Amino acid sequence: MSKEGIKIKVGELKLVLFAIAILAVAFTSFQLYDLQQILNNRTSSAPITAEIKTIAIVYNASLITITDATCKDCFEVSKTASQINQFSAELGLNINSEKTYEYDSQEAKELIGKYNITKVPTVIISKEAQNASAFMQGWTNVGSIESDGTLIYRQVLPPYRDLTTEKIVGIVSITLLNDSSCSECYNVSLHKLVLEGRFNAKIGNETYVDINSEEGKKLVSIYNITKVPTVIISSDFSAYRADQFWLQFGSIEKDGAYVFRSMDALAAKYKDLTTNQTVSSALQQQLDQQNQTQTNVTTVPIVEPKNVSDNQSANQTSNLTVNNTK
Repeated sequence: MSKEGIKIKVGELKLVLFAIAILAVAFTSFQLYDLQQILNNRTSSAPITAEIKTIAIVYNASLITITDATCKDCFEVSKTASQINQFSAELGLNINSEKTYEYDSQEAKELIGKYNITKVPTVIISKEAQNASAFMQGWTNVGSIESDGTLIYRQVLPPYRDLTTEKIVGIVSITLLNDSSCSECYNVSLHKLVLEGRFNAKIGNETYVDINSEEGKKLVSIYNITKVPTVIISSDFSAYRADQFWLQFGSIEKDGAYVFRSMDALAAKYKDLTTNQTVSSALQQQLDQQNQTQTNVTTVPIVEPKNVSDNQSANQTSNLTVNNTK
């Protein structure tokens, strides 16, 4: 089925809402570190748009950003560097010097060699930043402190350029496996929305494959797929450092591919290939039961007995709510 041939129905968005809700709860124990977390240590507990409270002692520091203009999909580290600069007063810093070098420039090459930098884009901050305790809280989670005191951002978020291989890492390919004969099954393209929305995954190629095609049959056999729709993600997804989390909902295959398998994590209907039956997931069954309960709550008229009140007519009626749930 072509990409154009698949349209998302409004009702099917409940799948995404449930999926993202589940991911949000589970993912809190496995967050990816980035420089944004350093900003959370600023002295003000108010939102980032609130009035800034400055620290009494502010230390001057310089900041260098190494970028890769040829990688249009790479992590926009310049935005994070800009935020550090914008909220430096709260972090006890004053960025009094800021430079940007292309990774293949002579200046960048010297820094890359000196500090053994293996991923770009990245940020380099001078040693004076170590004096700002608010900024340094948690720095070891995202970067290194070099022997000369310089700070290097190491936990670069994908996509990025791996300087050891000169390849762009973190652009994933996905295969959306569907069964065209299952009209009740959820829309497989919703997996793409979850990957982009929850993991911030950059998807380079997406392919829709029907299990009834030769390619589909081959994939079902290779990965022992028993439930569809599903998604198969390329090994590039490993750059997002979410393996531990992913294993709660799917498998990681010998060839590095990621296969979604936990249908009960979704509120949806799917095809069980072992029985060739359409099945409602546990969440979908709960939704159906709730909807049925609401539907069965009805209002019916009853006749008041004659002796209830001298002021009420014998044929006067009132409403009685009846729950027909069995």
